[in-house]
Amino acid sequence: FYYDPDTGEKAVVNTEIPMLYQTNPEKDRAKLQLIGPSGKPLLETYLYEPGFLRFNWHSSYELLTVLHGSAQIYQDGRACLIAEDDLILINPQEGHATLAAEPDTAILLLHIFPEAFRPLAAENPLLFSCRSREDTRFQPVFSQLRGCMGMIYGQLSRPDEARRLIAHGALEIITGLLISHFQCPEAVSETASGKQNLKKLREILNYTDRHFTEAVSLSALAAHLNMNASYLSAFIHSHLGITYSELLARKRLQHAVHLLNNTDQSVASIAVASGFADSRSLNATFRKYFDITPGRYRKSLEGSDNVRWKAQFPRYLGSSSPAAVRKLAAYLPPLP
Repeated sequence: FYYDPDTGEKAVVNTEIPMLYQTNPEKDRAKLQLIGPSGKPLLETYLYEPGFLRFNWHSSYELLTVLHGSAQIYQDGRACLIAEDDLILINPQEGHATLAAEPDTAILLLHIFPEAFRPLAAENPLLFSCRSREDTRFQPVFSQLRGCMGMIYGQLSRPDEARRLIAHGALEIITGLLISHFQCPEAVSETASGKQNLKKLREILNYTDRHFTEAVSLSALAAHLNMNASYLSAFIHSHLGITYSELLARKRLQHAVHLLNNTDQSVASIAVASGFADSRSLNATFRKYFDITPGRYRKSLEGSDNVRWKAQFPRYLGSSSPAAVRKLAAYLPPLP
């Protein structure tokens, strides 16, 4: 069992799903959870190095801070670069993705479940606009948020009842800071058009997930959705920040990287299995995004990691990363 961040409910890992889409055991081992009195999680947290771009939605609030390096954040059709010590919050059901912008980027992430805001948000979720920049990242409110994030992770790393209470207190400080400093003035329920757009985006990504290994195209997707292709193209770009051809390329590359890491299939076979016309097409796309050929990438798996950082799925660090632990300790307020 694990807690599904989309629902907050217990779920079972489906072993019939191909490896690429299974719950990641490494992530499950790295993940720390704070369970509330109701038995549902209030939050989960983990340290990780972002991998290749992958869009997702969930019903929790995602609060993250960059411990070192920098990351490109795609949030509801907008893109921004967040640097070391920056912090950003993603609201529930906002389409988003995180991509490392340089090697060895590490992030501390908190998924805060809506349960943590009840009874303040009994019906409609609260919405926040929270992001630090170069001129604001060391303002007291952002320093307090980072300090509480570090405290939660540190306390949950060595679980006992007293430490759980400390983590719970830090979570209440975070929710209080968000409400008092960053709440959007009109936190109303989703509009009908907003719900329709979210449904449409899910249909687009679900269709792409099912058909990316085939000769799928924007026109085929438009026909499936009974939409005008030009309108659909503009819709995808405005909501995801990339074209549909780029979305397809990233999905296919993600699968190709998985096969290069986990199988002995030839590059030509992997190209076809990932939806590319042939190995030449895979090589060209791989070079465009990673500045390396698939063959060289596979060879690099036997040695140094320095050429493979952008091509990886997220790598979950756990509490054994000395650099990350030192950074988290630096965020904590001094003891009296």
